[in-house]
Amino acid sequence: MQKIQSRPYFPHLDGLRFFAFFIVFISHAILFIWDGKLFLAQGDLGVSFFFVLSGFLITFLLYFEKESDRGYIKLTHFYARRILRIWPVYFMVILLSILLAQINFANLPFEIGFNPESFPWFLGFITNFYIISHGSVSAALAVLWSISVEEQFYLVWPLIVSYIKKKYLPLLLVGIIIFATIFRYLNFDNYKVVSYSTLSVVGDLAIGALFGFFAFHKPYFNEQMALFFTKKKIIFLYSLLASCIFIKMFPGIFIQENLIPLYTAIFPVVFSFLFACIIIEQNYSNHSFFKASKNRHITYLGKISYGLYAYHSIVIAIVFSTLRTYNINSPLLITILSFMGTIGIAHISYSFIEKKIINLKRYVI
Repeated sequence: MQKIQSRPYFPHLDGLRFFAFFIVFISHAILFIWDGKLFLAQGDLGVSFFFVLSGFLITFLLYFEKESDRGYIKLTHFYARRILRIWPVYFMVILLSILLAQINFANLPFEIGFNPESFPWFLGFITNFYIISHGSVSAALAVLWSISVEEQFYLVWPLIVSYIKKKYLPLLLVGIIIFATIFRYLNFDNYKVVSYSTLSVVGDLAIGALFGFFAFHKPYFNEQMALFFTKKKIIFLYSLLASCIFIKMFPGIFIQENLIPLYTAIFPVVFSFLFACIIIEQNYSNHSFFKASKNRHITYLGKISYGLYAYHSIVIAIVFSTLRTYNINSPLLITILSFMGTIGIAHISYSFIEKKIINLKRYVI
């Protein structure tokens, strides 16, 4: 078998993946362990960051392959690479949930079991639509909704990049962003549709893809972005992000009731745009206050972030139930042990399962 040619590698994206996971973990810790307020739980921002990252990276790599010496995207090999990366952990989480459903976990603030009726939805990678139509799934499996969205994206996007002329792609992406914005506006009063529907969150992927397209095709774009992000503008970027997060935490203070539909429609676009700017700033700016790749521990945690994200709810449940069984009720201790346990499980999964399978990708051209 012939090895694939070397693909571009963005070292700072690994660190960003870890930070995206950490937002989700803290959000779930607040909800499940600390019995916290909803305004503190902003895990959807971490998922949105994941989507923007995926859109950016996949689009960049697809065009790298399309405009290489071969001159086209070998779709079967693309899908094989995605299957090797996504499916093992995805189905491992489902298997663990089925096994753990047989154990009587005491004192859990959330469900960890598995509903057999939902299996076809998980098998078809349409878990997000199951949540919309059936209400919910167990906390251990709920995280898989975003994996389903990404698999839907991976199924369609390579076909579009393969067959559409590149001059039309930015227009298509802008159209998708506008469509998703209108979709959220029309469904502003349905939280599950706005949060989990592919038609809503595809805007995040499209914004990442748009930035990935320009990063690949317009060298001056990267050069201009490197010059644009001076230290003052980087401070402004992160300050603006912090301000938007604060507004999102307390929308009732800043947003009039009659503007809620508009806020629901537009604010995700603002966040996705800021996340895309952070990706560009990290990859190309020479004035960053920190680079996500500078710390090797953060970089490694970013490499195993898929496992961190997929397993963390299961680990929280096990740690929570075990400590409460022994009358240990410290939320801080439960949070720390859950975080450390998640890292341990993700490390084992990456070292003994994922890494061995990932290595096979080198032979898929």
